[in-house]
Amino acid sequence: MRYLESSNDVKIGGALFVAGWFKLDNLEDKEVARIAEPWLTTPINFEKVKNSITKLHVLLSSDDPYDCTEENKSVFIEKLSAEVLVENDKGHFTREKYEGILEEFLKIAS
Repeated sequence: MRYLESSNDVKIGGALFVAGWFKLDNLEDKEVARIAEPWLTTPINFEKVKNSITKLHVLLSSDDPYDCTEENKSVFIEKLSAEVLVENDKGHFTREKYEGILEEFLKIAS
C-alpha cells in the first residue's frame, strides 16, 4: 500500500491484503509497539492508493490476536472500497497455512 501511495502513475490489476491493518491492539511488548508505531501513525493517501488498484480484496480473521478486525474492515471498505472477507476463528494468518488465501487471490485474477 505504501508503495502504491508513493509511486506516480502506477496502476495494478489487483491486490490481496492478508491480515491487513490500520489499527492494532494487544501487541506483545514495547519493542513490537515501537516497530509498528510508524506504520500506525504515518498518514496514508487513500485516494491515491484507491486509484492505483483495480480490485482490492482483504482477508481478515474474526479472532486475530491483534484485535481491531471491525475497525480495520471499516477503513478498508470506506476509504478503499475494498471487498473484505472476515473468516471466523482463523487466528492470525501467519501462524498456519490457510487455503482461503489462494481462493481470494484467484478472485482478483479472474
